[in-house]
Amino acid sequence: MAVIPVVHDLRPGDVVFVTLPGAFWARLASRWSLPQYRHGHVGMVVTTGDDPFVVHASGNPAQTDAKVVRVRLKEFARGAQRLDVFRPNDAAAALRAAQAADEFALRAVKFDTEFSLESRDRLYCTELIWRALNSGYGRDTVPIKSHFAGREAVFLSDLETSQYLRLVETVRAF
Repeated sequence: MAVIPVVHDLRPGDVVFVTLPGAFWARLASRWSLPQYRHGHVGMVVTTGDDPFVVHASGNPAQTDAKVVRVRLKEFARGAQRLDVFRPNDAAAALRAAQAADEFALRAVKFDTEFSLESRDRLYCTELIWRALNSGYGRDTVPIKSHFAGREAVFLSDLETSQYLRLVETVRAF
């Protein structure tokens, strides 16, 4: 049975990166990021307490079931070897970002299989977090983006190095 990492002091708007070595799509996403980054997926905390919820773009992007969902942290972290929690530097912006992320989940926004920042009716995992943070801060929180298929894209490493976030906790599952 897999151990679910315990994360302390989560707050709405916290960005949770997970290392999921057994997940195909997570391994692929990790390889697109800079070599020093190990994460394969990301979500945003929207509620806290004993059983917090996280919003993320879930499902198999090659299938039709992929969409933005709200799940318990335990489900989001299932199979993770490592979690890194990044916190927005501005508490009010963090709350607004969490609200924006929750709205994406309530609308069950479809997964963006084209990985395009042009479409606003479809989101991939890092785009979801970027758009939520942008809503919270009222500005582009990743002004310098990576490139994918000849266009700008937001990679995991782009979020991890954003000046609007800071690492507050690392949890490893053994």
